[in-house]
Formats: sequence, structure tokens, C-alpha cells
Amino acid sequence: MKKALSLLLILSTILSLGITCFADSIYVPDDQFYNTHYEDCDILDRKVIIAEGSVAQSSPKDRRQVFKTDANFIYNVSVTYTDPEGTVWLCIEKDNKFGGISGWVPMTAATLIYDNVSFEAEHSSEFTEPAGISPDLSGGAVVYEYPLSPEKWVFGSGTDFADVGYKFLWTDENGVNWLYVPYHYGIRGWICADNPLAGYDVADNTDSEGIVLDAAAPKISGIHPSGEIITEGDPAAAVPHTLGLMTVSSPEGSSLKTVLIALGITLLAAAGAVGIAVALIKKKKA
Repeated sequence: MKKALSLLLILSTILSLGITCFADSIYVPDDQFYNTHYEDCDILDRKVIIAEGSVAQSSPKDRRQVFKTDANFIYNVSVTYTDPEGTVWLCIEKDNKFGGISGWVPMTAATLIYDNVSFEAEHSSEFTEPAGISPDLSGGAVVYEYPLSPEKWVFGSGTDFADVGYKFLWTDENGVNWLYVPYHYGIRGWICADNPLAGYDVADNTDSEGIVLDAAAPKISGIHPSGEIITEGDPAAAVPHTLGLMTVSSPEGSSLKTVLIALGITLLAAAGAVGIAVALIKKKKA
């Protein structure tokens, strides 16, 4: 009972921090293959969309269909497995439900979502020291996964930003300054130094936090609305993962393979019966 209560408290704390807050540990699915092969798996902690028409299979070594993937749905991926042939497999959960149904798809069927890893790879050479820049966050702030990103979270005026520290300063093409918070009481991400509440009206938790707007703050353009999908690569290049006719279908339906095997056995039995009948007829005639 105490363990269950502790788990609920941990989950509720993580969820209450929002999407721009990250725990020091990474959630991994309760997947049978991962549980028995975790030493051979790698941590990824990225998000992907899967090519339309794909299915997730039971494991990289088991081609039973677990569920059909949804087009334009952003799946969380925390662990991967590379098989002996060099194929990288991603473990995903249906509907991203914690402890839900899990399955595996090859990386060739996936397209990575553009995130802070992508942003740093593209712009890290442009980062500078944030010395001398300390925006007023007393009215609250919007923390972005990366500057202007769809994923952002509003932290209201009651948030303790008193001793917040910044690691990087980045100036975008419009001359807007952005500061990176490596970690502050569970908060991690980018804040617009010129207007800390820029994008509050299109954030994931709009109106859920009390904020104090600065009428003199400049308007920031180019902010992506919550829910917009921005990919690192071209989704059209992804190859749908299908299992073919001889693979096992969803656990909810009948197995095509089982049906074919049963049909084969039935035909063999019928042929055998016919052979016996013919033999008996010949024996009687003799």
C-alpha cells in the first residue's frame, strides 16, 4: 500500500510540473522484451511520428501484431534496441498511456520530432554566455522546450524564480534574446528574455496559472501554437512497418497464421481420410 501511494505521489508530481519540466530519471515502459533485455537496450528519450499504415509488433524478435499506430500522433520513445542486423527498434506505448500496451517499430518507420536536441545540434555554435542579462520574472514566465517551440508551459507569478540560473544566451534572427534554464526546481527549458510571458496565450496550460502581463513588453512573432507537429526529417521518407500475411494479427482478433495452419491441418486430414477410404474400397473389390 505504501509503495503504491509513493508511486502515485511521484507520478502526480511529475505531471503537475508540466511538459517543460523534466525529472532526473526517465520513464521506461513496462514492456516484457525490455524487462528481459534492458542491458541490450539504449535510452533515447525522444518523440516520433510513425508512417501511416504501420503496426507495432510484440518485440524486435516477435512479429505478432500488438496494435495499429495512429497517423500524425506523437509517440514518446524512451528506449531502443538494435538487433544483430543493425536495425534500430523503438518501443512505443499505445496512446502514450503509462503502463499501457507497448509494442516495437523499426526506426525506418519513424520520423523524429524536432526538439531541443535538434535545436542544440543546429544552433549550439551560436550560444553565448548569458552574463548581464536577468529578466524580471515576477509576473511569471513561459518556459519553452526550445525557442518558439510548440511545447511550452506557463509558470505563474507565484513561481519562485528568485535564484534561477541561466546556462546559455541565444539571439534569434529577429534579434530576440533567449535564455536557457538547465534546471530550476524541476523546470528546464528556454525563456524569452525580452518578454518572459510571450506565448502564454498559446501554451499548453493557458489560463491555468496566474500571471501579471507587462504592457510595455515587445510582441514576439513566430511562436508555434501548441500541438503543431514539427519534424526533424521528412515524414514522407519513412517506410510503413507492415507484417505481411504470415504474421500474427492483433491479440484482439484471430490469428491469420493460426487460421492458415489450422486450414493446412484440415486439408491434410481430409486428404488422409480420402486416401484411407480409397484403400478400403480397393481392398473390398479385391
